[in-house]
Amino acid sequence: MVEPNVCRQCAVNSYWDGVNCTCKEGFYMRNAECVTCPPRSTYDTKSKSCVCEQGLTWFQGGCIGCGANQEWDFATQSCKCSSNFERINNQCIQKCDQNRTRNTLNVCICKASYVEFNGQCLSCPAQSAYVSQVNKCVCQAGLNYFNHSCIKCGSLEQWS
Repeated sequence: MVEPNVCRQCAVNSYWDGVNCTCKEGFYMRNAECVTCPPRSTYDTKSKSCVCEQGLTWFQGGCIGCGANQEWDFATQSCKCSSNFERINNQCIQKCDQNRTRNTLNVCICKASYVEFNGQCLSCPAQSAYVSQVNKCVCQAGLNYFNHSCIKCGSLEQWS
């Protein structure tokens, strides 16, 4: 209960609202002091706490932002690559799909004995073999490579 006719001293950045000391707009109460939220955050009246801007994480009284394709790892207290990304030369780069590997320029290319067809790396079709010198599938004699298949022309047809 508030005693009548008693002067109240409110903390810096606060005012007497007739019942309690209330923090001014843009400030919130922490340890009996009215303080502002740290940079890149705002005070949320519902949760009565500072909330980081989108993409940032609250950690030890401040907002931490990780780089592109990264997220905050509370266990290690550091930024880590998001899922489907891997750290290469201190950057998070998308992992290569199955049947792909990275070349010296960090570009995903088909693994050895795989060929690219419609954006996928596939093994050679039946009745063919991978020839590394030309980096393609070569069909057995009498067959022709078409749409990732080895086909044979009819007796009156010729492959062109």
